Amino acid sequence: MDLKNIRVTAYNQEGHSYSAFTDAQGRFVMNAPGGLTYFVRIENVFGSNFKILQNDIKVNLSDQILKPVVFNVSEANKTINIKKSSSSEALAQKKKIQKIKVLSGQVYNASNNKKRVDKNSTPDFEIDKLADGDHEMVVGKFYVIVGSETERPEALKILKIHREMGVNAFIGLNDYNGKYYIFTNFFDRRQDTSNEIRKLKNIKVKNAEVYEITTEP
Repeated sequence: MDLKNIRVTAYNQEGHSYSAFTDAQGRFVMNAPGGLTYFVRIENVFGSNFKILQNDIKVNLSDQILKPVVFNVSEANKTINIKKSSSSEALAQKKKIQKIKVLSGQVYNASNNKKRVDKNSTPDFEIDKLADGDHEMVVGKFYVIVGSETERPEALKILKIHREMGVNAFIGLNDYNGKYYIFTNFFDRRQDTSNEIRKLKNIKVKNAEVYEITTEP
């Protein structure tokens, strides 16, 4: 079964939808605006002999710890005709169990990326770049950060560690000092960051702090 380039769509009750394609292993990554509940689905492109065991999987991007989205695809039981060695040559039927294929992926919170996508249009193939791309940090905003580095490869290492912990993190680039910051969310006011800090501490992320973007280097 070819698991590459299968379109995955996340949609919400506000009528917005976002799409991505699977890679050769059937994995996918998608960004969507946070704080909302989405339903993630795939079309049955496998043919009439296959069944998606669960579709329209519910994902709440308000949750700090995000569980992978997994689609289980099962091939329908086939009927195999077996000829008996008898004079009548009657046919018997036997059921054969087929393997289950799994497609897994993740929908990430992209609070500052709210591009609307038509779920019936052809999605952007650069979704992997979007997932780990650098977010431009906005002056005057208060970011909840879990690390910072002067070199992007080192920032990616920190990002990977936190995502493996289930933390919804991103890389931001501060153009004024050239540093990379790994952040989980950003807010208009410092006092609004307290709930985010508390959530991170509850999942044992102890180095979370608030960083205000200014024009100072």
